[in-house]
Amino acid sequence: MATSNLIIYEPLQVFGTESDYWKSYIEFYELYWGGPPSPFGVWFGNEYENFHKSLSERINVEQSEIKDCYFLKEEDGSYFIAPIQSDFGNHLIYIENIIPVEWFLLFAGDERKTLFSHWGFNAIYYGTKLQTALLRVESSKSLFEKTLNAIPAEIKESEIIGILNSLINGSEQLINLLQGYNNSGHIILNYGDICSYIHIYTLDNERSVAEVCTFIELLKKSEYEKANTAMKILFQKWNEIFNNASGQSASKPVQ
Repeated sequence: MATSNLIIYEPLQVFGTESDYWKSYIEFYELYWGGPPSPFGVWFGNEYENFHKSLSERINVEQSEIKDCYFLKEEDGSYFIAPIQSDFGNHLIYIENIIPVEWFLLFAGDERKTLFSHWGFNAIYYGTKLQTALLRVESSKSLFEKTLNAIPAEIKESEIIGILNSLINGSEQLINLLQGYNNSGHIILNYGDICSYIHIYTLDNERSVAEVCTFIELLKKSEYEKANTAMKILFQKWNEIFNNASGQSASKPVQ
């Protein structure tokens, strides 16, 4: 099993009664480690236990009650956090063995980042402001709906109809999910363990966000057959990744 995830960061002040705890957590974390945590890092040996023990003593909270978060700091000093455990919603959205195509709509190609991880391969992630991401998905959904009504009769039986309906449904679910968060926050797509199921020689060329952007541009130009071909290739790639990650040979989760 391989997992990827969306990480949603909200402003520290939106966490109400938990805010004081997170302020103390952040202050101590930065003193202890010298900077904010990375969702792509890893704890070694007793590091996690020792950190929790020291934090417990510093803020006078039982070690068993310590909660963790990822956080980032903007240039103006504002903190945004993604709690790993919280009463204020789920900020880490996990999915197994695949990345839903609609998640790629949230980002632009130039927001792609990579790093060499402890697993021995390049980790891939994208990051942007949550408001920007939402506007992208809403705009894309509107385009997909308009395209359904504009497709000529002679190609209405092609795969593109199913593709567009699937993207509309996925986009709507994603919009409904993300509208529950403060839109001044940040969102990251972390490929996570999925990277280990993309061939090492093709990992550096994994550009699904850019490929979805190409699909959208083809729709805008009414080049429906090219758009259909482009998305079929993308779906085939992710079906292969899913099969590798899940150990299956025939399942087709992307269609």
